[in-house]
Amino acid sequence: MMDFRKLSPQDKRRLLVDLLTRKGLTDVHSLEHLLRLGRQTSGLKDKSQFDPSKEVFLDPDIRPCSPWDETLEPKAIFLTGATGYMGRFLLFELLKSFPSRVYCLIRASSAIDAKKRIEDMMKSSLIWDPDFQHRIVPIPGNLDRPAFGLPPEKFDFLAREIDWIYHAGATVNFVYPYSALKAPNVDATREIIRLACQYRTKRLHYVSSMAVFDSLGYSGKPALEDLALQHGDSLFIGYVQTKWASDSIISLAGTRGVPISIHRPPFISCHSETGVCNTKDFVARWISGITQLGCVSNINIRMDLVPVDYLCKAIIHLSRSRTSIGKAFHYFLPQPFLSHQLVEWLTGYGYKLSVAPYDEWESGLLRTAALGVDNALHPLLGFLAARVGEENGRPLSIADMYSSERRPRYDGKNVQFELQNASIPCPSSEQLFRTYYDYLIRSGFLKPPGGAAGNPSRAHARPSF
Repeated sequence: MMDFRKLSPQDKRRLLVDLLTRKGLTDVHSLEHLLRLGRQTSGLKDKSQFDPSKEVFLDPDIRPCSPWDETLEPKAIFLTGATGYMGRFLLFELLKSFPSRVYCLIRASSAIDAKKRIEDMMKSSLIWDPDFQHRIVPIPGNLDRPAFGLPPEKFDFLAREIDWIYHAGATVNFVYPYSALKAPNVDATREIIRLACQYRTKRLHYVSSMAVFDSLGYSGKPALEDLALQHGDSLFIGYVQTKWASDSIISLAGTRGVPISIHRPPFISCHSETGVCNTKDFVARWISGITQLGCVSNINIRMDLVPVDYLCKAIIHLSRSRTSIGKAFHYFLPQPFLSHQLVEWLTGYGYKLSVAPYDEWESGLLRTAALGVDNALHPLLGFLAARVGEENGRPLSIADMYSSERRPRYDGKNVQFELQNASIPCPSSEQLFRTYYDYLIRSGFLKPPGGAAGNPSRAHARPSF
């Protein structure tokens, strides 16, 4: 439970913007007042909420109880996050790749309800197979509780039964502060490590995020797979702070002898063949939102993406390699999405998009919320309106941090080495956009333009950025 009184001014403002827009209580005056408040207050982090030096620890008794058996093929796998967008595809690949039973921790009132949720989610993503049913073992529980809210005998049973663990579950929210997300995202990671160490040592795969490098300290600098994380004190989003802490705690477990691997994806995009995507994610909302607004900011944003099917196939492939133990892996398209390319592709389909300075674009988006005009980006207003620091006396926006010149330079040598002999193709960024676009149109999430040419190769001249 978050204590509103202890939040920083920026955290309070982000939550207020989020609440007002969700509840339809906005007006132009109140939103512009909040916007001015945010521009006067730089820095989102609040030391009372996140102090890296105090968050990266494990109890002394959390250690492997025995050496890990490298020859063991998993008969029982424990998976968190199975009903999330990435998690359901990871479950699909696990069931295809291993004959194992997969125990899935699901927030549900009963095992029957949990199993139905898994089946419904996989069906909606076009990956359900009735043959999977007898190998999926639902475990109703909660990541935000000690021992996942399970009775001691149930936790003990899992500790004895499980061979490998894939921890992909987390509460994702770009508005909530660290304190509100610590239990399900950080404390749960310690519980996962405790499970991995009891009775017999278990192989542990943790799905982290490339967002752990979204700090001012990494701006424009290398982000290497094999070096310990740094600059946690300059992270500015509560969710990202929890991923940084959990990633570091997993690394700490590795130093104690737990056979860990850390998998860091950027934005997880659509399936590269079917186009199925999470329409609540940033990229889908960005594509739809700028077309609804008819305007895009002049900041050339770099969106590092990875297709969900490529990512999950790669994780499974790497997890079977003994040389992956103790390493971190960065997954991303060789050529990222750039917002000026996105504008070019969208105008090629027939959308009309003007270009405006970020503050002007942001004000226009806030006004649509105040006037009750629908826009897919409204749920992200608290995130987009944030200011994360200053440069030469000018407040830096989230978009500034995601600009192409400020993004970290990612290293992916470990992934390249492990996948060099694997047949796991990765599409180009333009191929992925075409697939994204087709699905968003088919699903009704994105409205087609009037009189669109329907051919992205017939793009207009690139707008001036």
